[in-house]
Amino acid sequence: MKIMSTICAVLLLAGVSIAQEDTLQGGSVLIVKDYEPTISDATKLNGSPEIYDSLQLKKEEVKYSPLNKTIESSFTPSKLKAARLKGEPLDKLYNSYARLGVGAYATVKGTVQIHNLRSRKANFGLNYNHLSSSSNQSVKEAGYAGYNDNDLELHGKRFFYNKILSGGVFFERNSLHRYGFNPDTLNDVTANEDLSRENTFQRFQTYGGRVQLKSFYKDSNKLNFDVGGKLRYTEEHYGINELNALMNAKVDRYLPGGYFGRISATVDHNDYVPSVFPGVPNPKTGSTIIRLGASAERTLEGFHLKAEVDGFSESTVSTDFYGRVAAYASYSFARDLLIPYAQLSYGGLERTSFDFLRRQNSFMASRVLLLNREHEFGARGGVRGQFSRNVSFNLQADYDQVLNMPLFVNVYGMNRGQSIENEFEVIYDDVNVMNLRAEVSLEEIGKMNLYFRGDFYNYRMQNEFQAWHLPTYKVSLGGWYDMNDKLVFKGDVFVISERFARSPNSWDGDYSGGIYFEKKLPMLVDVNLSAEYRYSKRLGMYLEIYNLLNSKYNLYNNYRIQGITVMGGLSFSLFSR
Repeated sequence: MKIMSTICAVLLLAGVSIAQEDTLQGGSVLIVKDYEPTISDATKLNGSPEIYDSLQLKKEEVKYSPLNKTIESSFTPSKLKAARLKGEPLDKLYNSYARLGVGAYATVKGTVQIHNLRSRKANFGLNYNHLSSSSNQSVKEAGYAGYNDNDLELHGKRFFYNKILSGGVFFERNSLHRYGFNPDTLNDVTANEDLSRENTFQRFQTYGGRVQLKSFYKDSNKLNFDVGGKLRYTEEHYGINELNALMNAKVDRYLPGGYFGRISATVDHNDYVPSVFPGVPNPKTGSTIIRLGASAERTLEGFHLKAEVDGFSESTVSTDFYGRVAAYASYSFARDLLIPYAQLSYGGLERTSFDFLRRQNSFMASRVLLLNREHEFGARGGVRGQFSRNVSFNLQADYDQVLNMPLFVNVYGMNRGQSIENEFEVIYDDVNVMNLRAEVSLEEIGKMNLYFRGDFYNYRMQNEFQAWHLPTYKVSLGGWYDMNDKLVFKGDVFVISERFARSPNSWDGDYSGGIYFEKKLPMLVDVNLSAEYRYSKRLGMYLEIYNLLNSKYNLYNNYRIQGITVMGGLSFSLFSR
């Protein structure tokens, strides 16, 4: 086939040549170069062709109307329950708890607590505590030592979205006897007549209430506030009464640069009326302390820094002004493993009220002078930390210059002017106090918890020979052991150093200058043990032993405590959920 195609092409070209040869009339053809074919550029047509449709369709409008007909059915679908995530079960709560025990010296001890159960809206309850001893058996070489202590509190909290409103009312009644006298100094007639239970009786009653509104906004750009007040009225058997009204407010927020700032204010008003003798004018005194303060603190790369500035005004007959500045710094090593800290302060003012003094020594006389405490200079330094999650410690040194520190000294009793020394007056002195403290806490070491605290003091007096009734050291050690939440053992030991008392009589002391004498009070050691058996979560029984060593020590001069006391009782809870 290829051969035939070639032959046809040759014949065709020959034919063309012959034809041309026939039409040419002579001449010649000069070939300059080979033939080069070219193709012209294509041109794009931008227009679209028009299509003519001879057939046009018309869209018809559809009209319809729904049929209103109800389909009747007796089938009712079941409601689907919302899905719930199963978390850890909540502990069962008991809204009441009671504990009652009796023991030696006709001692009765009781506790009652009633609270509402778990609620996101409110929390309220009642607490009542009672401790009394009414035995006719007196402390050896002293008078009748019976006492009766009661305190009752009603309290509540209301929870809002970002605030908590809390408050409460309380009542305390403390009855006792000024039994601390030495019968050897009196004749039998005077002792039997003037030192009876009725003539040595003392009673304190305290009424009051409190209210507080506190916010806790999580937004750091918002202000948080804490405002509240407290009202307390105290009266005693021989006519003393005191009214204290305390109002406070503080506002804080985070500041630019990582700082935290706070502004605070306190108004503390106190009216005090000591007991009076017939024909003596009312010696009522009143004072108002107003404090305005500001502070700023910051935490940065392990450092915590804080600065405080306070201004005080004390108004009595005239108005005096005081100031206080303080600076605090600490540094955290290895996530709180070791935290050294230091604080310096200058100035400050603290209220000394009758209620404050009687809680330290209930055997003081019915007419005392009140002087507020001033702080000239203070320094604190130490190191705290934790060796593990269960073991923590604190080593601390304090130095404080206190003006008008209250001290208790024996005075002649009010029973017909006899020098029985069963009452104390309050005197004041300027004291420099040095305190060294060591604390160790072991929590949840297996089933056991232990703690230790030791305080060592040094006093430098301005006027007095000794820091009357103040110890040079106090040591406490205690802990508890929980055996399978069924049997719980507790124990503690208290050791207090020798102290000095100021006596107006010479038979029991050494002359110290002037008309007074020093009396050394021996070191005291107090050991207490208890065991509780929990039969169930609602019912338990316990045994307590106080002053296990039967120590005959004096907390205050002439006031020897009761010997070994054994108590036993029951505890129970009701109305759980």
